[in-house]
Amino acid sequence: MSAAPRLVVFFARVGDLVMLTPFLRACAVRGPVELLARPWARPLLGRQPWLADIHTLAQPNAAGWKDWLAGGPRRQLGAQLVARSYREVLTFADRPVVRRWIDGWRGAVPVRELTLTGFASGTHTSDQFLAAGRAAGLVDDGDEPCPRLDVDADALATAQATVTGLGRRVVAIQAGSSLTNRFFRRRPNLKGLPPATWAAFAGGLLDQGRADAVVLLGTAAERGEAQAIIASADPRHRPRLHDRTGAVPLGQLAAFLAACSGCASVDTGPAHIAAAVGCPLLTVFGPSDPALYAPRGTGPCALAVGSASCQFCLGTPAFKRCRDNICLRPVTAEVLLRAMPDPAPR
Repeated sequence: MSAAPRLVVFFARVGDLVMLTPFLRACAVRGPVELLARPWARPLLGRQPWLADIHTLAQPNAAGWKDWLAGGPRRQLGAQLVARSYREVLTFADRPVVRRWIDGWRGAVPVRELTLTGFASGTHTSDQFLAAGRAAGLVDDGDEPCPRLDVDADALATAQATVTGLGRRVVAIQAGSSLTNRFFRRRPNLKGLPPATWAAFAGGLLDQGRADAVVLLGTAAERGEAQAIIASADPRHRPRLHDRTGAVPLGQLAAFLAACSGCASVDTGPAHIAAAVGCPLLTVFGPSDPALYAPRGTGPCALAVGSASCQFCLGTPAFKRCRDNICLRPVTAEVLLRAMPDPAPR
């Protein structure tokens, strides 16, 4: 009889899920592991061989009355998960409503909260997850610390056919993030660069022969940013700038980036995906600290880090008040071109 699985509960964004993968892989060596996360976990990690199953909940932090009005999805899912008789449930510090929900499972299934405190300043997020696992006896010192995503062969072949149709060397640009075009917040993309900077960078890659084509990626909500980049570009470069915002869903993104010769991105989830599939990567950092969040992968991962006296403000009141990301002003197209790893033909 196979061992009962462990359930890891982690309601986080795409980049955080990628940084959690070394911990999940290490746990899977010691028995089957299932994941409870937000819906984007399924297209992102659904094909990873080290995950036995993925369960999703769209609104884990909804107030009790909101969950009741929605038909009780949190309550119903909790009952289903408890019935699966897990070996144990592993959680990281989460919001109070999630903690109370999982605390209600105690007695029916063992629950352990892993501690993400007490680390030296600047400890990378992936290292924090692994250290918490070591303290819990779930991870060994020799377990691989680098995020890595396996890409399905058929998905990769499909992506390669698309990418090679654009050129021999194709570089992706992820200019937007979850902070882009938030209707109700009316804030600039504090992690982003001006369209003219991205346009000059893309043109430099093309003129230097380091790229045959540049693909602009992102969600459909980021299409305006991609169009602004193309509009800012030199007219002779525009035919080789391709807007694919909204056209590469999350479930296909890992394969698409694996087929590209390189990627330049702001600090956001797709940057971590690119690194985890070995795509040569340049990540731009302004308000967020690369010591904590820099993408790691099997290929070259370079950084372009801005500078300001208020850096690094992500997660502080200063970030919420900021309307002018001065920390990224020093990051020019020339800085990006010098820092970009040489794209390799695929």
